[in-house]
Amino acid sequence: MSTSIVLTGLYERAACAGSDPDLWMPGDDADAEQIAGAYAQARRVCARCPVRVTCLRTVMTQESPSARYGMWAGLTPGERTTLHKCRTGQCGHNSTTAHHHDLWELLR
Repeated sequence: MSTSIVLTGLYERAACAGSDPDLWMPGDDADAEQIAGAYAQARRVCARCPVRVTCLRTVMTQESPSARYGMWAGLTPGERTTLHKCRTGQCGHNSTTAHHHDLWELLR
């Protein structure tokens, strides 16, 4: 699966630079267990990334809400969908303790 997200200038400073891209974009033939394992490894790399917030801002600006693929900034497609709903007032609650509200703060 490919994506059109452009991270010009970020990749060189990113913790994922030089890593196996399949961790962030598992192949179409990957099963749920393989995807979960890859995402767990990718999430650990993203957690120590110096450009994670910029990566998250970029992906949230560029990706289509109807077509989310792969791990970006340590977030799965489902987590980014939840974050998008929060940012657009579609999450259904106003609790500031919800984890996606914490993520939303990264984007301010």
